[in-house]
Amino acid sequence: MLNAVGQAGTILGLTILAQSDAEHWPEWVQKVLENPLWIAASLMIGAIAAILAFGDTLSGTLSLFGIESPFRRAKPVEVELQTIRCKLLPILKRDIDHRLATSLHELVKLDLYMEDQRQQVGKPKLDVVPEDAPTIPQSGMKSLINRVLHPFREPSTTRIPLASTQKIIDVFDRADIQGKLLILGEPGSGKTTELLHLAQDLIQRATEDNHLPIPLILELSAWDGKPMPDWITSQVKKQYSIHEAITQQWLQQNDILLLLDGLDELGLENQRKCISAVNRFVDGQQLYGLVVCCRREEYEAGQVELDALNGAVYLEPLRDEQIQDYFEQLNRQRLWESVWANPALLNLARAPLFLFMLVVAYQGKPIANETELLDAYIEKQLHDPNYQGIYPRDRSPTPERTRHYLVWLARQLERVRETEFLIEGLQPDWLRSDSQIKSYKRINTLIFGLIFGLIFGLSSGLSDGLIFGLIIGLIFGSLGSLLSNPGIFIQLREKLTFSLPNGLLGGLIFGMISGLISGLVVGLSFGLIVGLIIGLSFALSFALKALPINAINEKNTPNQGIWKSLQNVMIIFLSFFLSGGLTFWLTFMLGSVPTFELGGALTVGVIGGVSSGVDVVVRHFSLRIVLTQNGYAPWNYARFLDHAVKHRFIQRVGGRYRFVHDLLRKHFAAMPIK
Repeated sequence: MLNAVGQAGTILGLTILAQSDAEHWPEWVQKVLENPLWIAASLMIGAIAAILAFGDTLSGTLSLFGIESPFRRAKPVEVELQTIRCKLLPILKRDIDHRLATSLHELVKLDLYMEDQRQQVGKPKLDVVPEDAPTIPQSGMKSLINRVLHPFREPSTTRIPLASTQKIIDVFDRADIQGKLLILGEPGSGKTTELLHLAQDLIQRATEDNHLPIPLILELSAWDGKPMPDWITSQVKKQYSIHEAITQQWLQQNDILLLLDGLDELGLENQRKCISAVNRFVDGQQLYGLVVCCRREEYEAGQVELDALNGAVYLEPLRDEQIQDYFEQLNRQRLWESVWANPALLNLARAPLFLFMLVVAYQGKPIANETELLDAYIEKQLHDPNYQGIYPRDRSPTPERTRHYLVWLARQLERVRETEFLIEGLQPDWLRSDSQIKSYKRINTLIFGLIFGLIFGLSSGLSDGLIFGLIIGLIFGSLGSLLSNPGIFIQLREKLTFSLPNGLLGGLIFGMISGLISGLVVGLSFGLIVGLIIGLSFALSFALKALPINAINEKNTPNQGIWKSLQNVMIIFLSFFLSGGLTFWLTFMLGSVPTFELGGALTVGVIGGVSSGVDVVVRHFSLRIVLTQNGYAPWNYARFLDHAVKHRFIQRVGGRYRFVHDLLRKHFAAMPIK
């Protein structure tokens, strides 16, 4: 139908054109009709437009000639799914192993008792046959944390241990739970640590068996109200840069095993909505398993159950004999006596996290609650000389400055509801005042002006070039600043791949179009120049593709995203520089543009490169300058964060940072900025 309409329109247009007075036609139309070459070129433009419009349908035809169509929709196939799986599992294993190795909970090697509380969730799929209770081992320093499970059996309140060294993976595997488990506990009881241990075991299984799903830990604190499949897809892309099509395919095939932490951080109203969304998601999928962590008090206060799950365990507080044995193992008998004599301290010591902090921070001063204990821990770590050394001697930030930087960072993470921090993740909307925003825009403008001024100065003479370049740069920078309002996301350009077929096709299309138009308006010689320049430039643009579908963006070093983006900007910069220079050199040698200087030609190539992505790096460093000027963050952020790691405030995994515990992050966020 559309083809018939198009043909009828073409015939009607040609008829009207033939019957009209040729003398009144526009000059460019007369040139086209007088020169058969232009007619052929016009027809070619029409064909190219058809390719642009219907590229997807023609991609199969182009592939016959070995050309990958730039319009082909990416569809993951089994090979791509396996490729990304093989790349992802070692990354997950490394991250989980490192988080466990640097966890404060792992410094307290005690038996953790767990109570089966299946009444907190839906009905079990199978009835459990009670087992005889084996002997419970003595608590103490262990190479691994032991877990002892007490089943909850209604209406009886009798607690019967199922195993003396019950691991969370064994609970996960139980026939009545079938991998759908809720982990409850008090603040600091070790819920996240148990989740990490479970992830460690599940990753090992998935590595050995390709048919098992990939375990992924996601933070429910970042849930934004979307349906769970959409939210999962966005979080996996954000965390690992995995293409949406891959994650969607995994979800459809139930190849992801979700381990969801931080449900209690949503607030009661959002917690209820999130639980409903999780229930709908589980009911609509044939999942291998799904695990959720939450504080017991918040979960019960929400009064909405995860009824799509099959079981729940509650991490019990430490017992008196466990705490005493721990102090004796550390040869801190006098500390145990102080704790035993103080009910407030004894109550705090029942959580493994606070037990460790008591050992580190208690100096005999009264500590009545969790807030005072966290304050004491922070003060002890800030002033302990054993935790210095990242900075050169006498260059380390003062304890007050260190606290100030950490408070600001914790507040920002709380505001954007994130638990992990990447230096390259800093965004313009982290600026909170009008004066800071104005400074950020002015610095953007100034940097762009200097860049363009230097470019023109090198090619056209320093004096004139700097003046002209600064004018162009200031205009460009001003426009960029208008677009750089807080809320505009800084999109990194971390990886590039080169595709010669895409480059040739894109360069040919846009080179011919621009050359033909310029030739009609100005003349054939100039049209040839413009066509070559734009053709080569677009060839490079099409050849340098975005992140491929089977790539993973692994963060190995601090601020890796910005340095990779800068590296890629320089590659594009150089490519455009060479393409522009080569084009003008060729036309100069052919005698087509004898009045053009080679320096001016090269300048065109350089400008093309600069305008193709340097704004990402400029905006990031402009933001860093403003944050440093206002005292929110040090200029060398990576060194400071490693300094905080040494103080055991922060964990670092590759280029990612997180506070050692969510309670510590929230405590810092609640502190005043001095």
